[in-house]
Amino acid sequence: MPGAVRYAHISDWAAIEDLVVLGRPGAAHPLLDAVYGEQTAKLYGLISTETAALGCEYVGWPAPVPQTASADESLHVFIRNKFKNGTPTDEVLGTNDEPFPGALYDVDALTVSPEQTFFGSSYLAVQQRVSSMEGKLLRPWEQANGLRPGTVVMVSADLCVLKQHKWAGWRFEMREMRVLHDSDA
Repeated sequence: MPGAVRYAHISDWAAIEDLVVLGRPGAAHPLLDAVYGEQTAKLYGLISTETAALGCEYVGWPAPVPQTASADESLHVFIRNKFKNGTPTDEVLGTNDEPFPGALYDVDALTVSPEQTFFGSSYLAVQQRVSSMEGKLLRPWEQANGLRPGTVVMVSADLCVLKQHKWAGWRFEMREMRVLHDSDA
């Protein structure tokens, strides 16, 4: 039925991740632009080398990027374990408590649209290692505002492979993210 609201219930067996797309800084200083291009080229060179060493054909994410930098390069970084299925023994922080990596929050602290409900679920929001320019952890409900498009961040991530038969797909999984410059938007 066109125009009908569809509810996406998040159940206890769901695995919830977040995806952050890191793009080339648009109006960056030439040195920062060169560093981004160099790091991107080295990462994709590493992926090509490791895929060949596995005896596999490259498929999946991230999309291959030529050795020469282009304006539309981007890196896709996954944030794992955004939520956790809660247990009665979990200690849940309040919204005014001091955050720490791995802290758990009631999902009611998040602004959830009617299309994204936690129907029949015992999920808890997990505090990720995402920090502001001042080094303070951004709580889960603060991250949407703190990581707006145009925000310059530094990300520490693991390069992970999914190998299946003769194919290999790669992805970056975040360990830590820090805001270096807030968005002007």
